[in-house]
Amino acid sequence: MKRRKWMLLTFHAVDYRSIPLFLERQEKRGWRLKRILWPWIGLFVPAETQSRYAADLFPSDALGDEEKRAEYLRLCADAGWDYVGRLDRAALFRARPGRAVVPLQTDPALEKRQIKEGAVKPVLWAAAVLVLNMVLQTLLRAAMGETFYWFELFLSGPALLLAAGLLLLAADNLILCGYALHALRRTVPAPPERARLWKGLELLFLLLLAAVLIVGLAAGGGEETVDLEALDRPPYTTGQVSTPLETFVEKGPGLEKVWTIESLEEGISYTKRYDARWTWLAEAAFDQLARQADRDKTRQVACGNGTGTPEALDLPGTEHLLLRYQRGTYLILRQGKTVLCVAGTADWSDQRNLDRLAALLAETDPPCIGTEAVVG
Repeated sequence: MKRRKWMLLTFHAVDYRSIPLFLERQEKRGWRLKRILWPWIGLFVPAETQSRYAADLFPSDALGDEEKRAEYLRLCADAGWDYVGRLDRAALFRARPGRAVVPLQTDPALEKRQIKEGAVKPVLWAAAVLVLNMVLQTLLRAAMGETFYWFELFLSGPALLLAAGLLLLAADNLILCGYALHALRRTVPAPPERARLWKGLELLFLLLLAAVLIVGLAAGGGEETVDLEALDRPPYTTGQVSTPLETFVEKGPGLEKVWTIESLEEGISYTKRYDARWTWLAEAAFDQLARQADRDKTRQVACGNGTGTPEALDLPGTEHLLLRYQRGTYLILRQGKTVLCVAGTADWSDQRNLDRLAALLAETDPPCIGTEAVVG
């Protein structure tokens, strides 16, 4: 016969009343809890007799104060309960053999208040802090004039998974809030199997989230430098380059980004080209780029600060926005699954420039960039 076994004691603090039921069932199957190995692992040994168990939430002041904690456990011992271990904020007790025990909680109103203070409020605070932190970070970026293009998460698999994981974590916290509030109204303990499964699924989710974070940190960025001639889908360039062009490529599960910087006599030309896997992603990219055009840092370097003045552009078959700034223009356009941004001094009233754009955005066999100069 096995001499010991380990089991996961995956219970939320709000389900602390379900833990004694679980432990008593294990004793009926021949296994007694010997001790708890941090954080949720229980060591079980063969049970020779049947015991009663009880659980209670540690008083808030006893969690961080050893003296008050010892006093609390001494009171429980005087009532006939031997301390077994702790799960989260729940203290577990076994009835002392041969002695009549006194219930740990006899006042339903007091017990309900204890559940609210010791189990429900911490869950609500944790969810509020997580959601509030995400909101504050977004507002802080906006207040500082920074741009965050959420669609660029599709350039990195780990980053996309991590962002999805954080959103799911926030959703999990909100669901747990509802679960905790429901537990506060519950008059009988939840079935141990259901309570244990709930926490187990959450732990599995957190482990997967941690794995994604580790993989993302190990993988690093997906950006690489390539030669312009090696690109199947090149960006828009002016052809006025006297030195090798800086060209960067990022490829992800849903998006490919190619961007270039050209040094010109009168300044620089900055181009970004996004090729999306799905049309909806290209539409979302165009909308966000258009909304944040005035805050785009690279656009400011190429065209100057201030608020852009919209100008008309004759380019049928595309969704586009042309803005004029202090030192140049910023063009954002979408055709199908491709989004193109060009910041510089190109003259979009010249038909030759529009013809080159139309050729570049052709859906089949995009042409290589030639040396014909764009009119500035």
